Amino acid sequence: MVRIAPGQRTASGSELPPHCSRDRSLVTPKGGTITPEAFRRVLGQFPTGVAVVTSVGRDGKPVGMVVGSFTSVSLDPPLVGFLPAVTSTTWPKIEAAGRFCVNILGAEQERLCRDFSRSGSDKFAGVSWFPSPGGAPVLTDSLAWIDCEIDRVDPAGDHVIVLGAVTGMQAQSQSSPLVFFRGGYGGFRPGALVAGDPQGDLVMPLRIVDLARQDIDALSERWSTQCAVTAMVGDEVVVLAVAGAAEGAASNAFIGGRNRAVPPIGASFMAWQPDERVAAWLRSAPPDQDGESLLARLKAMKNRGYAVSLEGGAVRDWQQVMAGATAGDPAHRHLPENLTQSFGAQFEAADADRVRNVHVPVLGPDGRVGVVLNVGGFTPLDAASLSDLIADVRTVADNISRRVAVQS
Repeated sequence: MVRIAPGQRTASGSELPPHCSRDRSLVTPKGGTITPEAFRRVLGQFPTGVAVVTSVGRDGKPVGMVVGSFTSVSLDPPLVGFLPAVTSTTWPKIEAAGRFCVNILGAEQERLCRDFSRSGSDKFAGVSWFPSPGGAPVLTDSLAWIDCEIDRVDPAGDHVIVLGAVTGMQAQSQSSPLVFFRGGYGGFRPGALVAGDPQGDLVMPLRIVDLARQDIDALSERWSTQCAVTAMVGDEVVVLAVAGAAEGAASNAFIGGRNRAVPPIGASFMAWQPDERVAAWLRSAPPDQDGESLLARLKAMKNRGYAVSLEGGAVRDWQQVMAGATAGDPAHRHLPENLTQSFGAQFEAADADRVRNVHVPVLGPDGRVGVVLNVGGFTPLDAASLSDLIADVRTVADNISRRVAVQS
C-alpha cells in the first residue's frame, strides 16, 4: 500500500486526490525501503481478531500464545493457519506437541490477552479452562475453539506459516470479539450484519437491505430484540441481514442461510404472490400440511398486513432450520412442526404472551414482497405492548417501502 501526499504522483503518473495522507512517513518512494514503522502503521489499518493458541508441552504443562494472524484456510479439507514469530519461545513447545487449540477471544478478555502476551509468567494462573478432545486447553470464556493437528510448517521471513488440520470445533458464545486495530485492543459492536452474495442472485434484495439498515438497527435497539431480514429467491428463503442481539449459537450460520420454501416456510412472501405461484407452493407442501388451512392463513395475513409466530416457532428454530440442523437429525424433527405455528395472522389478547416473533413485509412498487422483517427474541409482552411493537415494525416496513419506491 502506497500513500502519496497531495501534489505527488504515483508511478503511473496519476495524482491522488487532496484527502490522501500528508504523512510523508507513510510514503514509499519508488525503489525505496519499506521501514518496519511504516509497515506496522499501514498494516495497522486492517483490523484483526485476536486468538490464544494453546497446547500441552512435553512436561505436561499447558502453554499458550496470543496471535493476531489466525485465519481460515480451506473448507475441504478443513484447514486453519496462524503465523508465530521465529523468536517465539512458546511456538517450539506447540510444534513439539503436534497439536494445538485456537481460542477466539471476546471483547471482555483484553486483560487475559495481555496476560498471555507476557513471557516468563504462568499464563494459566487463575484462568478457567478444560481440555479439548485433543487435550489442548480450551479457555472457558472464549467465543469459540478450534482443535487442530499440525499439518505443515513453512518459513516466511521472520515468521513461520503454520497450517492446522481441524479435528474439532465449537462456538461457545455470541459476545462481541476482541479486535486489534491501529496498535491497540478494542471491541466490535456491529450494526446489522449483512450476507454476502456468492451466487450473484441477491442484488435486488440487498439493495433494499442497504436502504433499510439504519431502520432495522434502530428498531432492534428500541425493543432490545433481533430483526432478521429475509427474501425469497427462486424457491428458497434467504436470510439477508440480522440486526440486534443474537440468539443461540446457530446464528453463526443464520446470516446467508437458505432454506427451501416448503410450506409453511415462505408464507410471508406467498400471501402477496399471484394465484398460480401460490398453487405451486401449496402443491409442494408435506402430507401433514393442510392446504386449506395454509391458504386461509395467507389470506388473513394479507388482510392484516402482518403475521406472528407463537412459542415453538421462535427465532432459534428458524436459525436451526436455516443451519440445516433438521437434516437427518431425529432430535430436530420437531422444528418444522414448530414452524407450522408461524404466520398466524392475528392473536387474541389472552395469547399475547405466547407470541415470539412478528413478521411484516416490505412491499415493492409492484405490490409484491421485496423482503420480510422478522422481529423476535423479545421477552413475553402483554397485549398492549405487543400491539405497540407490531405498529412500530409496520411503520418501519412502510418507511422502507417508500424509500424503495423513490429509488426505483
